[in-house]
Amino acid sequence: MSKAVVRSRVATSRRCRSCGASVRPPRWLCSRCGLADESVTTRKLADTDTQVQALRRNTGKACVSIASSLDTLPPASVPSEMRGRWLRALRQAARAVALVEERLAAAPEATR
Repeated sequence: MSKAVVRSRVATSRRCRSCGASVRPPRWLCSRCGLADESVTTRKLADTDTQVQALRRNTGKACVSIASSLDTLPPASVPSEMRGRWLRALRQAARAVALVEERLAAAPEATR
């Protein structure tokens, strides 16, 4: 067997630390016990934390920007169609954040 084949097999097959079953990409989850490989879980936690922090920062900045723009516009100058479109877009964004919040709140507590 060539070195390239051996390297590719090493990179695409791991063992579950809990039950010893083969763990394969793309999700690196054990088919027997459902646990994820620890290195993948750590990386995903870091990525998700970065995404949540970016959302928090960008949402705050966008809200301040939108609020200051609305303050400088006379209410009568905003067409009703545009006002409706803006309200729909803001409500959709709020619902999307609420769905993620519900999913996070519904997850069981991690045990360590």
